Formats: sequence, structure tokens, C-alpha cells
Amino acid sequence: MHHKVGLSSIKRRWVCTLALWLSGIGMLLLPAACTLDPIRETPRDALTDFPGKVHPNNHDSVRILQQRTVTDGVVLFYRWQTDAAAAAETFCAASAFVTYGASGWQAQSGGYFVGDTVSQPACDLDNPISLKASYYYAGQTTRFTIVYGLSDMGEHVRITWSDATTHVVPLAQGAFLLTRKGISEPLRIEVLDATGTPVVRETWE
Repeated sequence: MHHKVGLSSIKRRWVCTLALWLSGIGMLLLPAACTLDPIRETPRDALTDFPGKVHPNNHDSVRILQQRTVTDGVVLFYRWQTDAAAAAETFCAASAFVTYGASGWQAQSGGYFVGDTVSQPACDLDNPISLKASYYYAGQTTRFTIVYGLSDMGEHVRITWSDATTHVVPLAQGAFLLTRKGISEPLRIEVLDATGTPVVRETWE
């Protein structure tokens, strides 16, 4: 499904409220509040909204590693830096399913590598990474499974599912991303070298 990213001449919408002020002479309508609600023009812009994990102050550090178009929206696998991660020369990584709506692009669901607490992403990632992978479920009209990860080894990644199906996806920018229709359980992730030989694996069996 193709989504338009821009809105031609309308780039922002203003939401204003009017307050009623009574005086001895009569009633005057005066603007009491006016707030700027920017349109999120690209999928990347949605990552600062929950369940995206990027703080608005760190938006400029976002780098999209992989992207897939799916029913209803787009799946992103991305990295970014918090202030602390930038100081430590490390990074954070997460995935998000985003859709296009009245306010532009919005994050609907996501997954991330868990940090010190379950609610916080790991931001101590540093190259080289042999293999780090995870998965989650997303979708609105169509449900699907998303597998994502990082590796600096090999050429491809082989994913083995609970129904014995396998998928092989390329590694690009040290990252991989796969979407599969339906709710499925990945059991094993293997990084393959140029000959197709596994060099490192992670299992969830």
C-alpha cells in the first residue's frame, strides 16, 4: 500500500480555542489558546510518539536501518542515540509499525531490545555485534509477525519458524528485518556466511 507523505500546500494545522470574555459594554471573542500541532510528514517523524522510543530532542540522531511496506503501513527498524549513548559512543535500536492518519504518520506498535528495565530500550549497543535479534506482532486489518536484529557477521540471516518454514533475508547495514503475514513464532535465527554455513545462532525453542 502506498501512502502519500506530504499534504501538498497544507503542512501544519493550528488548533485554536476561543474564550468568551464579558465586559460592561458587551461580549468580545478573544483567542485564549493557540497551539501548534505539526503534521508528522514522514514515517521517521512518528518515532518520537509512543510506542516509538525516541525522545524529540534526539530525533536528529535517528538512522533507518531497514524498512518494509506492509498492509496498512510501514515497518521500520532504526537506531538512535540518547545523550548518554552519544557520550558513551553507543546506540539504541528498535522497530516500529507506523500508519498514516489525520495527523500524518503515527506509531501503532513496536519492539526493542530490553535495557536495565523492561520498559526501557538497551542503549549500550556497540559494534561489532555477533547477533542480537527479537520479534513482535503488529497489524490492524491484517496481523503479521516482525523479526528484526543486528549482526556484523555473515551475509544473510535464516529464520526458522515453529511450523518448520524457513526464510532467508540479507544483512544490510549490519541489520535485518522480516515481516510475515499471520501470527507465527520464530524459533531460531542463524547468521550465514557466503557459503550458507551458519556462523552464529540464537534460539527461542
